[in-house]
Order: sequence, then C-alpha cells, then structure tokens
Amino acid sequence: MSLRGPGRASTKTLGAPPARRAGLMAGKSTLDSRANLRLIAGVGGPSAPPTRSPNDYLQRPMNPLDTTGYPPRWECGSAWEAQPWVGWLHIGADLLTFLAYFAVPIVVMFYVRQRDNLRFPPIFYGFLTMVFFSCGTVHLLEAGIFWWPAYKLSGLAKLATAGVSAAGVVLLARILPTALDLKSAAAYDEAVRERRRVQEALKYEQFLLRTMLANLPDYIYFKDLESRFTHVSDAMAASIGADAPDDLIGKTDREFFAREFAAKTRAEEVNLMESGEPLIGKEEIHRRADGTEQWLSASKLPLRDDSGKVIGMFGLSRDISAQKKAAAVMEHAKQAAEEANRSKSEFLANMSHEIRTPMNGIMGMTELLLATDLNKQQREYVGLVNHSAESLLTIITDILDFSKIEAGKLQLDAHEFDLRDAIGDTLQTLGIRADEKHLELAYNVGSDVPDCLVGDLGRIRQVLVNLVGNALKFTDDGEVVVDIRRESGTVDGVFLHFKVQDTGIGIAPEKLHEVFDSFTQAEGSTTRTYGGTGLGLAISRKLVELMGGRIWVESELGKGCTFHFTIHLGIGREDTESLPAAPASLQDLPVLVVDDNRTNRSIVQGMLRTWGMAPEAVESGSKALDSLAAAKDAGRPYPLVVLDVMMPGMDGMECIRRIRENFGEAAPVIIVLSSAGHMMPPDETATLGVARVLTKPVKQSDLLDAITRQFRTASRDRHATPEAPAPRPAEISPMNVLLAEDGRVNQMVATNLLKNRGHRVVIAEDGEAALERHAEEDFDAILMDVMMPRLDGLGATRAIREREEETGKHVPIIAMTANAMKGDRERCLAAGMDAYVSKPVRSSELFAMLEQFAPDKDRGAGDAPEG
Repeated sequence: MSLRGPGRASTKTLGAPPARRAGLMAGKSTLDSRANLRLIAGVGGPSAPPTRSPNDYLQRPMNPLDTTGYPPRWECGSAWEAQPWVGWLHIGADLLTFLAYFAVPIVVMFYVRQRDNLRFPPIFYGFLTMVFFSCGTVHLLEAGIFWWPAYKLSGLAKLATAGVSAAGVVLLARILPTALDLKSAAAYDEAVRERRRVQEALKYEQFLLRTMLANLPDYIYFKDLESRFTHVSDAMAASIGADAPDDLIGKTDREFFAREFAAKTRAEEVNLMESGEPLIGKEEIHRRADGTEQWLSASKLPLRDDSGKVIGMFGLSRDISAQKKAAAVMEHAKQAAEEANRSKSEFLANMSHEIRTPMNGIMGMTELLLATDLNKQQREYVGLVNHSAESLLTIITDILDFSKIEAGKLQLDAHEFDLRDAIGDTLQTLGIRADEKHLELAYNVGSDVPDCLVGDLGRIRQVLVNLVGNALKFTDDGEVVVDIRRESGTVDGVFLHFKVQDTGIGIAPEKLHEVFDSFTQAEGSTTRTYGGTGLGLAISRKLVELMGGRIWVESELGKGCTFHFTIHLGIGREDTESLPAAPASLQDLPVLVVDDNRTNRSIVQGMLRTWGMAPEAVESGSKALDSLAAAKDAGRPYPLVVLDVMMPGMDGMECIRRIRENFGEAAPVIIVLSSAGHMMPPDETATLGVARVLTKPVKQSDLLDAITRQFRTASRDRHATPEAPAPRPAEISPMNVLLAEDGRVNQMVATNLLKNRGHRVVIAEDGEAALERHAEEDFDAILMDVMMPRLDGLGATRAIREREEETGKHVPIIAMTANAMKGDRERCLAAGMDAYVSKPVRSSELFAMLEQFAPDKDRGAGDAPEG
C-alpha cells in the first residue's frame, strides 16, 4: 500500500463507524505516510497518549476483542484504491492457508488409521488438533480482520500457533523416523548389505533351479492356467524332441503330442487347478520323440501364489521302465516259486506217505509185540524201540513240516502230559548214542516244577532231541546234563527254564550269533567232522518262540556249551498221582548211591530226598564196600543200594559180587543203573540177585516204582513200563470192519490190532476191491487208505457215496493214511469220509476213532460175525 507524505497526521479517528470510514476512503484521505504508519502501529496521532493506570495494562489482554487505539484495516487510504489486489492477495492467501491447515490433520489422520500396527503418543494427536484449531484459526482471523478487526485475538492466536509449531517440530523430529522406519547410516549400510545378500541368494536359487532342470533325468515342467509351458527341464525337452527347453516356453501339449493324449492331459490339469487336489504317482506310458515307449510315474500339483491362489501347475514324471521290467521279472519268479512250492508240497506229500508207511509197520508191530508174553527186560527193550520210533516219527514230521515253519503256519497241539516221565522217555531214546561215546546223560527236574502240564509235548521233545543230540555230537568226553527249573508262574501257567549243558568242543565267540540260523553250523570246517544239516537249531528257535519263550547259548571254546530256552506251559489237572511220591513206610529209608559221576550222584540223591529218604553217596565200588561195612558195624545197615554199572577200577558187576560175598543173606536190595548199550543179561542179574535194572538216564517214576515193589509197598506211578493194549470195553459192540489197504505189513498191523480188540476184519487190496466187498456185504465201518493202486481211497469213497444215494444207507469211512501234510484231512473229508487218522497209527487213537461208530449193544456179542 502506498502511504502519504511524512509528518502528516491522520484526520480519521479510531473506532469510527463503517459509513464514516467509507466516506473518508472515498474522499482520498490526505494523511501522510508517517501518520498512517503511526495509525497502523496503534499510535493515536501526534498528541501524547493519555495517561493509563497499571490496571488498564492488566485488563487489556483480558479483552481480546478490544480494538481501542487501532485503526480499521480498510482505512488504507489511496493505497487500497490504487492497488486493491494487494489487499485481496492477503485475504486470499490467508483463506487458502486456513483451508490447508484444516486439511493437513484430516489427511494425516486418514492415512495413519490405515496402519493398524502404527502407534503414536497422545501428544501427536494433540498436535494435529492444535494445527486444526489453532493454525487454521489464525489465518482465518487474518483474512477476516479487514471486516472484523480483532488485533489482540489474532496476536494471541499467532503466539499459540508459534508454540504449537515449535513443539510440533520437536515432536516430529522424534516420531517421524520411527513412523517412516528411518534408520541410521550404519543401519542403511546393513540394509543395503542385506539386500545384496538376498539378491545373491535369489541368484543362487535360480542357479540351483536351472542346474536341477538341466541335469536331472526326470521330466520337470511348470505350466500356467492355460497349460502353457513356463519352465521345462532339459530331459523333458529332449523327450519331446525340442532342441532346447526355451523352444517349449509358451506352447502346450497340443503342439507336441497326439490330439487325444493332449486333450486328456488338458482336462486332467484343468480339474487339478480347479480342485486344488494333487495327482501323485500316476503310472502312464509315454512315447518319446524317437518312437520308443517308456513307463512314467507322473505327479502333478497346483502352483499357488503367496495368497494361496492357483496360478498354474507343475509336475514331475519319472522313468520307471526298469522297475516295471523288474516287477515283471519278479512276478514271473513268483509264479515260478509258487510252482516250485507246489512241486515241493507234492514231493513232501509223497515222501510223507513213503516214510510213514514203513513207520506204521514198525510201530504197529511193536504194539503187537507188546501184546505177547514178554519178560520185563524184553518189554523194556520193546518199549525203547517204541519210544525211538515215536521220536523218529516226530523228527520226520517236523522235517516235512519245515515249509510250514518258514511260512509261519505251524500250529501247536496242546494237551496234558507228565513232564518228568516225558523228559525221561525222550532222553532214554538218546541213551544208546551217549553210551556209544562213553558219555554220561542225565537230567534233573526241580522239585517245585509241576509235573502235570499242558503244552505241545511233541514240540518240546523235538527241541530237546535237537539240543541233546547236538550236545552228544560235539562232546567226546564228559557228560550232557539237562536241567529244568521253574522260572516264574501263576495259578494257570508256568515258565520253565531248560538248560542243556555239555563238556564238548564249545563254540567260538564269533559264531555264537549264527548258530540259530538255517543251514548253519558252528563247526563249519572243510573236514565236516560232525556233519548235519544245520536245521535243528533254526527249527528249535522257531518252536520255542511259538511256545512263548526264547532260546540262547553260552559257550567257551574248548570248555563246552550251555543252551538255554524258556517256554510257557499251562497247569494240568490237580492230580496227586501225577507227581511221583513215596509211601510213608519209605520215609527216612537209608540208601547208598554208588556212581563215579558226580552229576548222576547228585541227581539220584535229589530224587531220593524228594521222597523223604536218607541217601548217602560214594564215587567208587571200594568206597561202597567200606560204607556198607561201616553201616553194618554201627548197627544201621543200608537196606538199599542204587549202583551204577560202568565205573572205573571196580565196576558195578564186581562190586555186586563182593557185596554178596561179604554180606550173604544180609546183603541189601540192589537196583542197578545201566546205560542203554550195556544192559545186563537177565540170567546174570538173577545170579547176582539184582532186584531191578534201570536204563540211564533213570526216570523218577521208574526208580520209585522199583523201590516200592522191592519193599512191597504200593507204587503210585502209572507209567513204569509199556503195557499191552487194553481189551475192548464191554459196552463197545464187536464191529465188522472193511480194511482197504494195499500194504502187506500195514494189513497185518491193523488186522491183528483189531482182532485182538475183538473186531472182525475183511481186507481189500485196493479201491476197486473195496467197492466189490462193499457191494457184497454190510460193514459197520471202513478203514480206507488214500494212496492205493487202480483206484485210490478218495475215488473209492466218492463211488461208495454215490451208491448210497440210491440205497439210503451210510457206512462210516475213516481215512487211515500216511498223507499227513496240511490239507490232507480236508481233502479226505471233502471226498465224503467221516473221520481221519494218520499213519503210523497208534492203537489207542485208532480204537477211539473207530469205536465211536460201533453199533448198539442190543444185538449182543454172540451176533457178531465170526473173524
């Protein structure tokens, strides 16, 4: 604004009404510039200011709207009229500034609220409020002061704005680096280094991806939503026939494969990308560019971005042609193995029949021999033959069933048995082998071991025969001892711990872990000193595991072995007779035990003490004579001597002669223990006055029975010697039996057993003869062999059943066959047979099976056909 000359006072008064101000402006005030300056500055003209009290100065700031002494803004004289744009410039600028101050906090708050994790102190929001209400208000006042003078209010607002602005600068300097995530120079350097590391890592990952795509033999590819290739491995490109992977980029399967295959693949990929479900391990045939075909295992998966949206798919196909060929070879090998297994089964079945047939003759004739008049020693010999045949049969059966063991299909046959006698019978069959090598064979059963148990006795015997047989094979001097102890148990079952200890060659430490493997021997030298198949211990391990136990071995090379095994057995019936017990009259009976083997002495003493007797033991014949003489002199002679035959120096025979010479009629009762290979002749034992000869290893029941018989007390043992088959019970009617059997020995065995039982037997040599006899005569039952010439037993049975459909009759047919493999019983029953018994036939089993079909008793024994 232009002002008037200096030194001229304004003629206008402050606070004039607007009309007057307008007139004065219109009349071009002659105020000079200096006067105007004074007026604008609030000076009231050239005259001296009025005198004011201190209260006036205190009250003036309290009234911000008081304009006393200040001219109106519009009284700018000719300046406004000459250049009005300057005034409007001030007004417009203040208005725009006002709008900006109002808009800034609104915009800041809008964007601040977009960040949930951005937090500011309360003073920040106070600063925005001051900007909104203070800074904007100042400029609004400045714009309106031309019309509404408020000089004091404007000054106070400017002062507040200055304070708020200064505080805002400090506040912004503190919070903006945090809000904008500003860092120090060192932090920026670290950020730059981190970015470089990320770029290097990304570059390295790209290198790895490219290396993988270039070198892996698998077909790897990536596709977009339209199934266009975006990345492809070199192997994939080569299989299609492209020169380079880039030749496939942007193209689809339609450009490389047959239309049908491309359409199928596209539909598959569309479904995959829409459902998001991966496709894993699909096998398909792929034709390569060179025309060859290969089997591929293809896996396809959806490709997703960071948000989880499907943006394509990727896949990997692996060549499995070699595996397919190997699988085909394996399938062919499997079929060949199954065929070989069938052939092996047929061979085993034939072998079973061929072996069991003569075994039936051996065991049958033994039973017939037992039915004749035999003296005690002869009966004992025949009993040993019978037990040996039983053991041989068990071994044969186990060998033939080895395929079952390998297939895990072997089943146990649990039944009640008496442990002590069973172990004694088993070991006595091995006594001859022990005697041939001049070895002591003994066994001992703990007194706390129950005798009547439930388990598969045949399998237990097999394990013992294997272990004791091995011990005898690998022992040249000393002894083999079987020890049985109770390990733990409940009211329903018991764990028994068996030990088979020998003094043989032992096993090298490096061989211990191999002894239970199939076809393996610890003694594997080229000389094959000991021989054997190496199957025994492997079979034993399987059997022990089936019986709920485990087997292991301890050994020291050159000092023998100890084989251990545990099995779980059930507790049998509570029968006091199942445990050998001495009568009360034998309590405290003095007994002298004479044996050069310490183990045998200990075992026999243990048996006698169990029965309440008072045994003493010496190791030689000479000491036995001394002990007998000393006891006689003391007035406490020994009434019983248990004497071993085979002793060094003075043997048992000489000792017995000396006893007879020294004591005459007062000589004690003498029971001799002899090995199976050195049995005393009956005439010699009678001459020497031997009461009883028992075979080692002696059974508790045999020893107790011999003692009780000599002292005329009742024996409580039921198994002293094998007896003849029992006669037919009176309630069982005699039967007319047709025996279809082609074997002469088997005919004799079955015929004599049945006739001794009181039945009549008609023989047919084969199946056709059986059909003829069946047509001619009525039979109560037919015993049918399976493998016979001309017509076998199965065919004969089918023919008989067809004939019976017309007559309405039914004759029981019992298969009596050496076919004892898995499935043989089922085949017999399927052919129409009523029952099945395997050879070698045991008389008790045969009678029980046959006589369940016996006719009613009402026709009487006299009505039975003559035999």
